Amino acid sequence: MICIFVGRCFDQSSLTLLVASKTPAKQRETLIKFLVIISIAVSLEALVFIFDAGKKDITNLIYPTFLLVAAVLVVVGLGAYQKLTRGKSE
Repeated sequence: MICIFVGRCFDQSSLTLLVASKTPAKQRETLIKFLVIISIAVSLEALVFIFDAGKKDITNLIYPTFLLVAAVLVVVGLGAYQKLTRGKSE
């Protein structure tokens, strides 16, 4: 289900924009959009797994917890990337 969501939000034209665009600002914008979509998809999947594991067996929470930590790290990495490349695109 998450794959369908990502597929709808990020189509083939966005991939060609990332590769074919000449300006760094356009590449930065497309990369940020891609990472936001990926982080949303991973966060939603982790939340679904957490609630599912909470209903069935509490000992199976290790995978959803690591998935949620990975989503947080993607968001933190995206923030660091935006801060580091802010001056170059403006």
